[in-house]
Amino acid sequence: MMQTVFHGDELPEGERFVRWNASSDELWMPTRLQSERTEDFGASMKLMELGAVQLSEVTLAPVESHRDPKLILQSDPEQLLLAFILSGSAGLEQSGRQTPLDAYDLTIYDTSRPFRAWTTSEQNTVMALHVPRALVPLPAHRTERLIATRMPGQEGAGGLLTKFLTELRSDTTQYRPTSAAHLGTVLVDLLTVLLGHHSDTDSAVPPESHRTALIRQIQDFVQSHLADPDLTPGSIASAHHISTRYLHRLFQDQGLTVASWIRSQRLESCRRDLADPRLRGEPLHLIGARWGFGAAQFSRAFRAEYGMSPSDYRQGR
Repeated sequence: MMQTVFHGDELPEGERFVRWNASSDELWMPTRLQSERTEDFGASMKLMELGAVQLSEVTLAPVESHRDPKLILQSDPEQLLLAFILSGSAGLEQSGRQTPLDAYDLTIYDTSRPFRAWTTSEQNTVMALHVPRALVPLPAHRTERLIATRMPGQEGAGGLLTKFLTELRSDTTQYRPTSAAHLGTVLVDLLTVLLGHHSDTDSAVPPESHRTALIRQIQDFVQSHLADPDLTPGSIASAHHISTRYLHRLFQDQGLTVASWIRSQRLESCRRDLADPRLRGEPLHLIGARWGFGAAQFSRAFRAEYGMSPSDYRQGR
């Protein structure tokens, strides 16, 4: 779960900008900030530690951030940062390139090089993935080409990454250190595939990163087809141009089976519908049918998963 580490609304208006500058220097890296809204500057920050990787989300007013050689000498986390614009407008200038950014755009920048970054909308929300450069298994001269360039976050490898980021953003789970580190590894793999695709170095992307991205793609496909009663390992494999045998091996490597994972996702969708007060009058068999279950099959599977019948679960809400 992301933890709030700064909330400007809790401070007197006159102190917010100075305190934000100090907090971002401590939690991220030293930068020099400028804003025309220093008297009533609005900002908040959330963080999630995922092993060696850090995920942050900031919401802030229009501001400009500078990082120069002096500040780099002062402190350098030696990270590659992926910025994901959730809302508002922003921009980045580094390595002789400058790019404007809008909602669902992605870009990367390097903490060891001078940069200028800015937000321009009345309120802007940006997620940032902080990854030690040593964890990105691609040639540095290749990833350097992507610094301060815009990459789309609504399709392809970018879409896989942003979907996972938004899922983590809304997740309220308190992860154990080993689980958090695993999520960090998944994010690094998805970032590696994204950078490999946009730098024409797909061949340099480690097989495990490609495998992680494929699993995420398959899981997204299944999630969007849960209502299809004809969803089977064969149809999933065919949609992704792989053999059914390889599909089963991918899930076995995760300690899962394809059928059990589909069933658990369908049951979770049913559980959410049963807990939704807006659907309280909907017959149980229709809820089950919406997610690919026959009436008797739905009741048995739900009881086996949650220890009670669908009707008992609904009445207990």
